[in-house]
Amino acid sequence: MSLSVLALCRYSSLGASSRQRFSLYRDPLRAAGIHTTIVEFFDDSYLLARYSGTSIWPATVRAYVHRIYNLLSLGQYDVLWIEKEMLPFLPAGIERLLFGNTPYVIDIDDAWYFRYRDHRSRLVRYFLGTKFEKLVRRSALTLVGNTYLRSWAKASGAPSVHLLPTIVDLPRYRPRPPADGPFTIGWIGTPMTVRYLEHIAAPLRQICDGKTAQLRIIGDTNFRLPGVSSVNASWDSATEAELIAQCHIGIMPLPDDPWIHGKCGYKLIQFLAAGRAVVTTPTEANRAILDDGKAGFLAATDDEWVQALTRLRDDTQLRGQMAAAGRCLVEQNYCLEATVNGLARQLFAAAGKTSPIEAAGKTAPIEIAAPARTPALT
Repeated sequence: MSLSVLALCRYSSLGASSRQRFSLYRDPLRAAGIHTTIVEFFDDSYLLARYSGTSIWPATVRAYVHRIYNLLSLGQYDVLWIEKEMLPFLPAGIERLLFGNTPYVIDIDDAWYFRYRDHRSRLVRYFLGTKFEKLVRRSALTLVGNTYLRSWAKASGAPSVHLLPTIVDLPRYRPRPPADGPFTIGWIGTPMTVRYLEHIAAPLRQICDGKTAQLRIIGDTNFRLPGVSSVNASWDSATEAELIAQCHIGIMPLPDDPWIHGKCGYKLIQFLAAGRAVVTTPTEANRAILDDGKAGFLAATDDEWVQALTRLRDDTQLRGQMAAAGRCLVEQNYCLEATVNGLARQLFAAAGKTSPIEAAGKTAPIEIAAPARTPALT
C-alpha cells in the first residue's frame, strides 16, 4: 500500500524547520511507501532578504501566487502535510474550505500561535488570534516538536497529536577530538537569532578572553559582542557538522518569553550529535533533551552560566562523559532512525490507511538514504 502526500512547507531548504522536518524525511518515507511532493511557500530569496535586511515584499508576493497555483492540485493527494499554516494571514475557515475533503496534518515546531494572538494589530488579533487552535481542532493529525507544544495542541482540541522532535541526519555528525587551540564555545543559528547571545554577554566576556577560551559563531559573519573574543563562520549544510566539531562545547542561550518555550532545541541536538557537551537556558524542551543534566548544564542566571562554562572548560573528564551521554541520547531519540517509522505510521493513519510497516509487524528502522545537499547561506 502506498500513500501520496503533498507537503506544504513554509520555507525552502535554507529554513531549518522545513529542511529538518520535511526534506530530510522524503527519501526514508519513500521506503515506507509514502511518496512526498514538497512545495515551499517562501523561496530562498525570502530568507536571504530577511537575513540581509532588504525588502521581503517581492518574495512574499511570489509566495502567495505560487501557493495559490499549488492549491489546484490538492485533490491528487491522499493527505496534506502542512508546516504551520497554508496561507499566512488568512483565517482558518478559508484554509479549511480550500482543503476540501482531503485530510490534513499540521506540523508545528514553534509556538507559532503567539504570532497572531499577541500581534500589535487589533484586527489581526480579532480575525486570526485563534487560527491555529481552529486548524488543529479539525486536523487529522497534529505533529509537534516538543511537550510544551503537545500540551497546547491537546488543550486546543486536536484529535490526534504525535510528538516529532526536530532531528538530525546522524551519520553527518561524527564525534572526534576538537581542533588544537583555545577552548572553543560554539553557537549556531541565523542572523535572526544571533542576538540571543546578548543575553549571556557578561558571562561570555568573563570566559572568552582570547587566550584560554573563545566563542565561535556559526551562521552570522558580522555579529560581534564587545569584549568577547570570537571567530565567525558562514553557514553551509556541507560544512556545519565540521564547524561544530571544531568546538569543545555548544551553547543555546534564549530570552525569557512565551515564544521561546516552543523552541525544539535543534541547536542542542546538533552539538550532542557531534559528541559535544552543552549549556543552555532551561526551557521545558531543553530539560527533556538533556535528560536531567546528563549531557550538559542548564543555566538561568549569569552566575550559573559562568559556573557551567568554567567547569566544562576545566574538567575534560566531565566534558567527555557528558558528550558521550549526549551522543547516546541523539541515537535513541533525535535521529532519522529513531523517528521515521513512527512518522510513517502516523501519516498513513491520518489518511485512514494502514501502514505497511504496521501491517507487517516490522519494528526495524526504514533504510535511510543520504539527503540532498542544501546550498550555502552566505
